[in-house]
Amino acid sequence: MNFDDTLLIAYVDGELPPSRHTEVERAVKASEELAARVANLRASATLPYQAAFAQQPLPPVPDSLARFVANLARDGVAKVHTENIDLSDEVIAEAAPPPAVQGIPPFTGRSARARYSSAWLAAAFIAGAFFCGAALKLGPRVLPFGERVSPWVEAAAGYQELYTRETLSDTLDNPSVDARQLDAIRREDGLPLAIPDLQKAGLTFKRLQRLRFRGKPLVQIVYLPEHGAPVALCVIKNQADDQSAQSRRVYGMDVVTWNKDKLGYALIGQRSDVDLPALARQIAENPDSSLSDDNAGTPAKGRVAATDPRSDVGPGDHTPRT
Repeated sequence: MNFDDTLLIAYVDGELPPSRHTEVERAVKASEELAARVANLRASATLPYQAAFAQQPLPPVPDSLARFVANLARDGVAKVHTENIDLSDEVIAEAAPPPAVQGIPPFTGRSARARYSSAWLAAAFIAGAFFCGAALKLGPRVLPFGERVSPWVEAAAGYQELYTRETLSDTLDNPSVDARQLDAIRREDGLPLAIPDLQKAGLTFKRLQRLRFRGKPLVQIVYLPEHGAPVALCVIKNQADDQSAQSRRVYGMDVVTWNKDKLGYALIGQRSDVDLPALARQIAENPDSSLSDDNAGTPAKGRVAATDPRSDVGPGDHTPRT
């Protein structure tokens, strides 16, 4: 379990659910390092943080960042991160890095401030992402030997590079949310997708996200292998002709791209952890191996297959899940 400061502050302030509180308490008793961190947090509870920052001259906050933090405070972390995020250069300042902790009820007091302050710290990431996005305006990136990478692939690879195993460590299964997301992807975004079942390859489905790139829907399906960094399958509408899988290195990530049936695919991860070319062939050649839950009719974990865009699947009588 990842014991970050947000979680420990919630524990110190008594804001965790009983079961989670007991779990953290047991870990604190067993670890001198955690016990010391908790003691420091308790000692800092009365420090005059607000007064200190009131005297610190700060630059004006960008309007886009202020709107993001306001939405975060109003709607909660989970909602902000599951709604459409646009990875394009025009609005990348609106995007937020993926949350490290999910499944904990909304906090108040210090734990809320700790969580929301992390959004402000994301300003450094946003600034870097903005300049990266500006570079994308120049067109597809040229790699050695004349290879060209589509801007959407660059954006998706840069976003995936932020993920670690800890990012997904506290992600909870939520079939109903996944089912609604998948339904919206089919109905509103016009992408006939299901979630590919990659469990035989040792990958567990963890998250489905609706993103956008320059106004176009972009779907990200994230898996966690048994070892190593997370793997993402990204899909976007693409009018290009079918193209076989090609491997390349983009922003420190290994990427396999291909086009099929007017959809562009990018499988992003680290080849040292997963055989990405073989996995890409499996997805491209077996589009019907998607996840389905026989129990409740909701999407299950483990697949990304193309489905019939005309299928009338409602939130209650669902198909594959994320």
